[in-house]
Amino acid sequence: MSRNKITILVIIFLATIIFGYYFSKMNNNTSQIFTFKTNISFNSDLNNFGEIKQDSKANYYFVYENIGAKNFIINDVKSSCGCTIPIWSKKELLPGNKDSILVSYNTSKPGYFSKEVLIFSNSVNSPSTLYVKGTVIPKKN
Repeated sequence: MSRNKITILVIIFLATIIFGYYFSKMNNNTSQIFTFKTNISFNSDLNNFGEIKQDSKANYYFVYENIGAKNFIINDVKSSCGCTIPIWSKKELLPGNKDSILVSYNTSKPGYFSKEVLIFSNSVNSPSTLYVKGTVIPKKN
């Protein structure tokens, strides 16, 4: 092997070791962020709207309590489609306190629906999943 090829192989080898070390430290730091986990309890994880009229309001508050020893923080909330809109507090919830997540469903389309809302947080059971379902009854003309 020529001297240039050996030099290139040594540089690649060292770069691999350096990047591996760097990324392993990043993962360790990331896991330390989530060591401050807590626990939450929802009163219910499912709301069945039943039969609701087209273009009516379909809102439900999912109430939860921080039953852990650390502050509860919601990092993100995602719904399974744009027809389901979650609204949540960006503030930390102290242990023993309660709050809620408002989930609104757009009732413009008639028919059965079943949607999910995922809550990403510092809870030990993250992501938590909430469900809304029901049947939108068409308007009478």
